[in-house]
Amino acid sequence: MLDWNPARDATLASQLRQAGAVILGKANLSEWANWMDSCMPNGFSTNGGQTQNPYGAFETYGSSSGSAVSVAADLTTVSVGTETQGSIIKPAEINSVVALKTSRGLVSRDLIIPLLPAQDVPGPFGRSVPDIAVLLSAMSGVDSRDPETANAAGLANTDFTRYLNADALRAVRVGLPLWNEQAFSDYFEKLGIKDEQARAGLRAELEKEDLRMQAIGEVLREAGVTVVEIPSSDLPGRVDIIPALTHGYRLAINRFLADLGEEAPVASLEAIIAFNKADLDNRAPHGQDHLEASQGSDLERAKFERMILDNQQTARERIDGLFEQHGIDLVASDLSQLYAPAGYPALTVPAGYAADGEPWGVIFVGGYLSEPQLLAVGYAFEQGAQARVAPDLETTMELIAALGE
Repeated sequence: MLDWNPARDATLASQLRQAGAVILGKANLSEWANWMDSCMPNGFSTNGGQTQNPYGAFETYGSSSGSAVSVAADLTTVSVGTETQGSIIKPAEINSVVALKTSRGLVSRDLIIPLLPAQDVPGPFGRSVPDIAVLLSAMSGVDSRDPETANAAGLANTDFTRYLNADALRAVRVGLPLWNEQAFSDYFEKLGIKDEQARAGLRAELEKEDLRMQAIGEVLREAGVTVVEIPSSDLPGRVDIIPALTHGYRLAINRFLADLGEEAPVASLEAIIAFNKADLDNRAPHGQDHLEASQGSDLERAKFERMILDNQQTARERIDGLFEQHGIDLVASDLSQLYAPAGYPALTVPAGYAADGEPWGVIFVGGYLSEPQLLAVGYAFEQGAQARVAPDLETTMELIAALGE
């Protein structure tokens, strides 16, 4: 796509310019939204090379790795990424920045190269929750080029900075998953683990996780957030989106290229695969098995459409059921990324660093168009924890150079 010169800006780019943003460039992302090959490293593209974590020799995750890293390394103030499943939240968390995976329809997807349109959304990255609120205010709105935005009209033209205060917290109840004896028992039973040694090893790991969650709960309570403790074993499992993604990608990319018309440097996924095969060492050094699997998928249309609807319905029922069961509005968990097929939002905020310096964050998930609540709680946590520390870029670059020798 290097030869693609769009005749116009994407809608969200136009919105940012109109709001006064200065666009510095494009971030290096995991190629084709990380749907290139199962062996391709996160953060790699043949045009941009390997994105590196500014905190050390850690993962960058993807696909929006460069969006996260550019903000973490202070190369830019804010950035934009996209997520189909985990591609905003995971890179932001591991690179110690704040990011919001938006409700589907809150931000226009116009001219964004798709992966699975039923789940694709753009979202903002920043070093603080106010950064996110400012950028989101400029990005959101109804767009005739993306019919999905009509569903989020209730938050169009919103100044999201007005939710960064104690008043916005008053009616919000946040679920805090914790482990107790019953939760351990239920979880081991669900997994079918009967061996006592195996149970003890897993329990030790979960207890470490529990300490982190208890610390998060303490910060939230001190910030005035109503915290509701829930058993971790009640958290629902994930939905397998791979079959829908495998088939849906070919449909989405072919439609996108067709809509570009003469602007498109290639006409189809089949042409992309052929282009790569002509020079695999330079164009697909790790392979392209995901692309080939998508090209070869032959699901019937009705079955595919039913799969998309089932994934969304199942994900929403599981999240809504958890919230109703415990009387909560948000939960401090990524819920196995159920929020993605549901079309619900998620926010991650830096929460600390492991002994080796690897960043970790807290993830909050809410219902559809719960961005105001997420920003209010995220800001309260951020102000209470004051957890983020800027990376030591010089030390990290020396480490990465040494590993490459």
